[in-house]
Amino acid sequence: MGGSSQSTADAEPEASAVDPTASAASESHSTLAALAPIAIIVAIGAILRISQIGQSLFADEMWSYVGATQPDFGQMLDFVRSDEEITPPLFTALAWLSAKLGDPTITVRLPGLLAGIATIPLVYALGLRTLGRRVALAAAALAALSPFLAWYSIEVRAYAVAIALVTASTLCLLIALERNRTRWWVAYAALSCAAMYTHYTAAYPLLAQLVWAFWLHPGSRRSLILANVAAAVAFLPWLPGLQEDLSSPTQGIIGSLAPLTLDRAIDFTARFAAGHPAIGLDSFWGTWAEFALACGVAVALAGLAVRWRRGEPATEGGGEQRRALGLFMMIAVAAPAATLLVSLVGDNQLLPRNLATSSSGLILVIAALLCAGPFVYRAVSLTLILGTFAYGAIRTTEQPLQRPAYGDAAAFIDAEADPDDVVLDIAGIGGGGTGGEPLKPPTFTLDIELDRQHNVIDSVDLPAAERALEESSGNRLFLVGNPYFVAGTRAAIGLGDADPVTERIYGGLIPLTVLTFEISADPSSGDT
Repeated sequence: MGGSSQSTADAEPEASAVDPTASAASESHSTLAALAPIAIIVAIGAILRISQIGQSLFADEMWSYVGATQPDFGQMLDFVRSDEEITPPLFTALAWLSAKLGDPTITVRLPGLLAGIATIPLVYALGLRTLGRRVALAAAALAALSPFLAWYSIEVRAYAVAIALVTASTLCLLIALERNRTRWWVAYAALSCAAMYTHYTAAYPLLAQLVWAFWLHPGSRRSLILANVAAAVAFLPWLPGLQEDLSSPTQGIIGSLAPLTLDRAIDFTARFAAGHPAIGLDSFWGTWAEFALACGVAVALAGLAVRWRRGEPATEGGGEQRRALGLFMMIAVAAPAATLLVSLVGDNQLLPRNLATSSSGLILVIAALLCAGPFVYRAVSLTLILGTFAYGAIRTTEQPLQRPAYGDAAAFIDAEADPDDVVLDIAGIGGGGTGGEPLKPPTFTLDIELDRQHNVIDSVDLPAAERALEESSGNRLFLVGNPYFVAGTRAAIGLGDADPVTERIYGGLIPLTVLTFEISADPSSGDT
């Protein structure tokens, strides 16, 4: 009996002992293992984007740069309210703050860069909450590798910040509907308002969210209405700015540069869905990559058909997942459909960038499709699509798909030009606004890249080019711009038959040419 008692006493500590250290270590290891894939995906997306922040500012980015480098906050707001800028003020305010952190030609990219990186885990969190971890990881990978999102992540415009805010707003809305806590409704309202203060096209996916939630969650309608009323009231101070932007003479620029046609509507939507915003799908991907994308989608659809034929649901989580997928579909089509409608009844707004606020919804829908089939089908489709996107992401880091290399051109001019030489920065003869006035910010690109003082004349018309020729008499004239505009200007001022002393061509989506001419001090000699 004594032996039995001793045996029991010896056994009890062994049976009840728990090592808290081992348990905590196991739990920590499990958490790290779960987070490792998304951490790697975010790191890849961050590296792709950060590696490109040294590109020269170009075109519309210069409006943001001019606004961000205003002397004080009030002058920045005055610039945003002017006809030079037709977007709300939040992005320019963030760029104005970031410009104080260092070289503004680089630091003004920080708001878009950070928002573009943040969109990757936000898309993951949204997918994880609704469609499961597999779809969430696929969506995060698509967001990280997307050439479209990578481009706008370093664009000094509002698009990347608007995408991140719309995605965060959607996430907070779903949490608010689930938990019905005041703080989540406040977060949803604040993020929705911030998205509207960033870019007007945010209204389209935000409206899709509202319609979806109002229809499927009748018990939350009161909170939903209050949150949206609060967001609308907070936006009221900018209402005069909105009215001015809608009546701005620059509203017609898109229509004059890219008139709405069926071909353009298809092309621009395709770029938004699976390409690069600056060039068409065939030019960006090439035959084999396009074929891989098509095969990936075909395999995914075949996998979905197999599940339907077997009577299996396309989603594992039943009705809740199907409702969430419906929300993402509505967000995915919101900006394309609304932008097309607006363009049909008013000023044309159909460009790939104006569809960007629907990006997170589209990515989640594509990820859900790729993951819908049985294992073999989804493995093949994911490999084809993600492999092709990876190829596209790498291509975006190559010079032919970057912004014009004004920094390289400026370095050449700094090294070669003497103080008495003239630099003609050619924005395009006749390249003015719809009211006939020159669109000035794009002509500042070369100026901000130059390290030395030069006699720079910004040419948007023939008189400016003729003045540059006159002032360069007896010295050298540097013509800088894209080859088409340089050739036109060269012919217009009588240098068409003259041989340049030097010629430099720098690659990019729009190549950049620098021609140097020796200009005779005696016009009657006919020498250059």
